[in-house]
Amino acid sequence: MIINEIHIGHFGKLHNLDMRFDDGLNIVMGGNESGKTTIFAFIGAMLFGLDKGRGRAGRDDPYMRYKPWDTPGAYQGSMDFSHEGHKYRITRVFYQKEKSCNLTDLATGRQIPLADDSITSLIPELTRSAFYNTVGMGQNALNCSSDFGPEVGNYLANLAMTGGSRVDVPGATACLEARAKELMRQIRLLDADALQDRQNHLVEAEREACDLDDRRCDALAGAGEMRSRIEELKKRIPDTSALSAELQKAKEEADLAVEELLQLQKKDSEADRIAGAGKTKLRNAGFCFLAAAFILCLAGNDRSAILIGAGIIMGLASIVMLMTVLLDRRALQKAQRDRDSTGKVSTEEAAAKREEKNRLLEEITARLDSAIAERERIAAETEELDRQADELESTADRLEWQIENLGDIGEEMEICKHALADANRKEKELATELQAVNIARENIERLSAGLHDGFKNSFNDYLSEEVCLVTDGRYSRARINDDFEVEVMSGIDFVSASSLSCGAQSQLLTALRFATARLFFKDTEVPMLLDEIFAYSDENRMRSALSAIADREGQQIILFTCRHDEGRILTELGAGFTVNDLGGMGA
Repeated sequence: MIINEIHIGHFGKLHNLDMRFDDGLNIVMGGNESGKTTIFAFIGAMLFGLDKGRGRAGRDDPYMRYKPWDTPGAYQGSMDFSHEGHKYRITRVFYQKEKSCNLTDLATGRQIPLADDSITSLIPELTRSAFYNTVGMGQNALNCSSDFGPEVGNYLANLAMTGGSRVDVPGATACLEARAKELMRQIRLLDADALQDRQNHLVEAEREACDLDDRRCDALAGAGEMRSRIEELKKRIPDTSALSAELQKAKEEADLAVEELLQLQKKDSEADRIAGAGKTKLRNAGFCFLAAAFILCLAGNDRSAILIGAGIIMGLASIVMLMTVLLDRRALQKAQRDRDSTGKVSTEEAAAKREEKNRLLEEITARLDSAIAERERIAAETEELDRQADELESTADRLEWQIENLGDIGEEMEICKHALADANRKEKELATELQAVNIARENIERLSAGLHDGFKNSFNDYLSEEVCLVTDGRYSRARINDDFEVEVMSGIDFVSASSLSCGAQSQLLTALRFATARLFFKDTEVPMLLDEIFAYSDENRMRSALSAIADREGQQIILFTCRHDEGRILTELGAGFTVNDLGGMGA
């Protein structure tokens, strides 16, 4: 694979930028913050895409770091490259709302689908992990990721056992492990103890169903008794309509007796009033004439016989009036005695009749009140019995529902019995297969580990060659340990690269990446991107590393640097290279 040209629509600080690359060594020159690392990130994003992270982690991910704030829709670009005699163009829109990826064969114009929008679909060896841990050497990121060591180990095991990388021996082991887990899962599902527990549970459920049915029958019987009691009470409810009619009639008769007594008393009072008023007037007149006669006699004494005569006449008249009053009074008293004797009998009869009617009224009222109270008592008792009967019937319905939910326990027990027998048989079969799978897996792991250790020496030979080249022979032997850390021979023993200087570590990590690139891309040409990898190297170390890089014929190398030392040294070494200068593009 050779990168021919890139076009950046808008990516980070760069926009509308076109840049061409040649075969062999290319140098991208520019000062700090001129956009070198941005171009490095853009090429990686064109190969493998750029996804937006989620949550707080998404705030600082590459997608947000390089997203243009003013024109997010222009977050896109394209890259032309050659691979196995074909020229392609990959075009991407990184903006999440309009995200797209298209790969086009420039000779035919045919669109080539990419699984997961990754170049790995076209170049299987070029995975994201392999790229960023080998040929894609970012600024201050020479250390391989923590999960890359096991990936190299698996690769070595595949090469040792099959002679290639297309057969996944760890995958086969994983399949056996998955099968073993599946067998264990099936054995757990066929656990005879669980089935036995189920059978015991069904026996207990059957007992529970019998108990629930007994309680349901008791509830229905109790409700029936209460319904019968309610019917008996309804028959004993007193009829208050006849008593109400009788009470109404008694009230009317009592009212008539009271009215009759009042009329008699009113007549007696009126007669007495009239008689008393007449006698009073006549008596007063008699006394007035008597007084006048006396006055006239005194006035006419020895003076006028007429006055004396008039006085005598008036005196006689007054005597007649008073005698009349006296006689009338005696007659009235006699008549009053006669009337009182007859009227008294009528009034007493009327009063007695009234008292009788009142007594009868009170008696009927008491009987009616008692009947009403009895009716209310029976109604309250009936209501309470009806409520209790409803509760018992509801309890019976609930118990019946619980019994129905228990299902056909007898049939289920029979099924469980047969299932238990089948489970015992299948468990033996699965246990036999599981034993065979575990034996196969242990054999593969043992064989893989042995061959991996043997073939690991071949990789260490690659690593030793690259270390010798980049260090100009200072270290001639190197190896990787089980943690994928580089160790070099120093004196009579191997020492870890972490114990050396930063410059030496940079050289050894670069050599490790060169060695793994040779391992992964042995038959495939891929470009190598080096972003400021000589930041900790002095001129001698830089010269040694650049000499090793310049000798890698047939491989495209893109070196990003902010210094002119690399170009000067390459010129002194007689190496050809092409320069793209970002100096005029600004920060």
